[in-house]
Amino acid sequence: MANNCWNNVNFNGDASQIKKVVDKFKEYEKTEYFTEFGDFVLDKGKIGDTVEELQKRHKDSFYTYGTKWWEFEIEYDLDDEVLTISGDSAWSPPISLIEQMCIHYSLQADMDYEECGDDFAGVIEFDENGIKTHKEMTYHEYRYADDINSWMDNLYYNFEDETDRKELEHAMKTYHDYAHKTHVDEFINFVLKSNSAVNS
Repeated sequence: MANNCWNNVNFNGDASQIKKVVDKFKEYEKTEYFTEFGDFVLDKGKIGDTVEELQKRHKDSFYTYGTKWWEFEIEYDLDDEVLTISGDSAWSPPISLIEQMCIHYSLQADMDYEECGDDFAGVIEFDENGIKTHKEMTYHEYRYADDINSWMDNLYYNFEDETDRKELEHAMKTYHDYAHKTHVDEFINFVLKSNSAVNS
């Protein structure tokens, strides 16, 4: 079973270009392969292109655009010239597709992605020239930056049986040195208290 990678992308740009993207994304269910869909969105191919046709255009006809599928929802406001596309993809984010969309349609975008199973996440900014900035991090570091309480809840599952303070301190120093000492101490105390209550 594939690990799901959550993606959230906000596009900004000319309303007529946003509308073109919206119309293309509404056709997703008619495509069989994500590369087929990506080519269609970027005006490189059409709906119904075969694997053989995709292989002629791409070295890797399955992961050309970063993933094999993307289960997304779209929200858009043409008055504000904003489009949001969010949802799970397989294993990895569709970064290549988003970058090429920004170039092709002269759009700006910001993207957040996170995948807890393989412990990675990132934040990217795009403009009409491609990627402007890309900060990669672990899933837990992303959670920490987003919501400290959520970070503690998620991280706790890694330490459900731990009752040794020194082991916890070592693990936090080794793998979670991005966290402020105050939050590390709070988390360690939370783990020890929770686990002692379970074991008593």
